[in-house]
Amino acid sequence: MDTLHSRVETLQKAVGEWPDMLDKRHNDVADALSRKLVEEYVVALTVVESDFLDQIQESSKTDAGYLKLMEQVQSGLIRKYWLDSGLLYAKGGRVFRPTGMLHAVC
Repeated sequence: MDTLHSRVETLQKAVGEWPDMLDKRHNDVADALSRKLVEEYVVALTVVESDFLDQIQESSKTDAGYLKLMEQVQSGLIRKYWLDSGLLYAKGGRVFRPTGMLHAVC
């Protein structure tokens, strides 16, 4: 007797065997392409907003040591650091933080 249940079982067997029939190379390419699209989509949705540099600029206005170091860099006495947009940068492009901000690092 041909029933819906027997047809479903036959279909499930056929679908279960289908991936074994495919050449693995073609599956790898399809998998890689689908993963790439997902990663690009996630990156496109990700937006990073940070006010960390603004916090450094605000803290630097009241830090006497930071202000003195800025003056020395501007006058050319110290060449280890450089100024860019009102911030002190050290070797490797790292931002120099005022001492008052050392505890605020997360």
